Amino acid sequence: MKIVKQPGNIYIQLAKRNLERRVVRTILAAIGIIIGVFAISSMGILGNCLKVSVSNSFEDYNNEIVVYPAGGETSITENQVKQLDKISGIESVLPIYSSGTKIEYKDKSMYGAVYGVGNEDLTTLAEIDNGKMLKSSSTGCVIGQELANFLDIKVGGKVTLEDTKLKVTGILKKRGMSPDVSVDNSIFC
Repeated sequence: MKIVKQPGNIYIQLAKRNLERRVVRTILAAIGIIIGVFAISSMGILGNCLKVSVSNSFEDYNNEIVVYPAGGETSITENQVKQLDKISGIESVLPIYSSGTKIEYKDKSMYGAVYGVGNEDLTTLAEIDNGKMLKSSSTGCVIGQELANFLDIKVGGKVTLEDTKLKVTGILKKRGMSPDVSVDNSIFC
């Protein structure tokens, strides 16, 4: 018996011979592998893009915490505000009194949010569009853009909150939706 020595690995030769015999099956298998690789890569890229998109949409709000009084309480005390301010990692604490009431101007009225906030704190919440920001000794108010448009209020007009008349010293820039303070339909005193 004569032993013929064939060059190379026999498994490679068998694979090559079978691939050449079944060309259509080979092409379809290669196409399937390519499609599978692209599909898995696309899913990974899509998942990462979605994660980045959601993270970016929450970027403006992920550093804000709103604290309300405990059940049965009507306000947060000055001592509690000082304790919150002492927590490490807290950049600033903005104490805000909030209420809702009927806001009237001439023959128009609407219900809106009324916020009591320090003048320095208001500048961190919103920017002035027209007029002036409140001063510490001011007895006036600033109002949100949508409230001003709805009631057709200009700077210098006088709005009525229950029995109190307040002079509008400024109109704030439109801010849009926000989880903390709704600036656009509000009045700040």
